[in-house]
Amino acid sequence: MSASQNKKKTLSLGLALIPVISMLLLLIIGYGIMGLRIEPLLLCSAAVAAGIAWWQGYCWEDIINSVVDKLAKAMPVIMILICVGGLIGTWMFSGTIPYMVYWGLKLISPEYILIAAFFLTSVVSVCTGTS
Repeated sequence: MSASQNKKKTLSLGLALIPVISMLLLLIIGYGIMGLRIEPLLLCSAAVAAGIAWWQGYCWEDIINSVVDKLAKAMPVIMILICVGGLIGTWMFSGTIPYMVYWGLKLISPEYILIAAFFLTSVVSVCTGTS
């Protein structure tokens, strides 16, 4: 075992909640009351979490490696969301979505739209085998 692994401690519940509580307070006070941008507030909250990890005995390299690992696992989902956002933007710009809404309202009465949406998505889900 290396020296850095010897001095690592387990987190108590109270200590583990400090980054979450600090993030909530920073966002409520900074964004909600003072109107500051969210990005620097989230960076400050990440600094609090990194400070607690360092205080618990984790070296900076361990913290960075952990962040990189989590981002690598989340990257496929992030890329899918970016692609879907781009697709929706091009559909809105080209008029595809307004055209579908127009014809959807012509074909389905607005009073039955919720029931029709439920059954249509259920049928598509069963046919494609997805949830």
